Amino acid sequence: TNVRIQGNTNTQTQKPRMPWSVKNFDFSYSYNNQFKRNPLIQSDELKTQKLNIGYTYSIKSKPIEPFKRFITSKSKWFSLIKDFNINPLPSTFTLRNDLLKLNERTQVRNIGDGSSYQIPPTFFKNFTWNRAYTLRWEIMKSLSMDYSATNISRVDQPYGELNTKAKKDTLWNNIASLGTNNSYVQTFNASYNVPLAKLPITD
Repeated sequence: TNVRIQGNTNTQTQKPRMPWSVKNFDFSYSYNNQFKRNPLIQSDELKTQKLNIGYTYSIKSKPIEPFKRFITSKSKWFSLIKDFNINPLPSTFTLRNDLLKLNERTQVRNIGDGSSYQIPPTFFKNFTWNRAYTLRWEIMKSLSMDYSATNISRVDQPYGELNTKAKKDTLWNNIASLGTNNSYVQTFNASYNVPLAKLPITD
């Protein structure tokens, strides 16, 4: 659970991470196998696998103040232009991947006619892939925006056992195509503080 490379924890000597650094990732995996049988069911096996992959990248950058050096006047009428700033890079970006794969194989006993005929097994499969994106950008000290999106998709699986190369290739192709979208929700928020305090007439 939450496997990651921590690296240097001292914030004073810590070097800024690059976007491709492995320290930005975290992983979690779980596997569960349940098996049961009774006089009516020869075998019932349920396999559940969960995989979580996270990515978080934070950027610590100073805003650009292009007019601060050129305007030396201490008049408050120039503070609006003097304090103009812009941050070209977003501050935080996160990506979460949650994959849940559930396969169940049920073999019912033939107890009706006493013959050696075996009833074909039945299968229940469910493979979902949820992705969540978050972006925060403080464009200016007075202007910031937040964007988040959640995508829920289903990965189709071939029926029956995955015992042939064709079925395995079909499954991997469906994973590579990110599945079939079932739901997509996105939210955008922005806030702006009007700089009335920068002007003497509206201070």
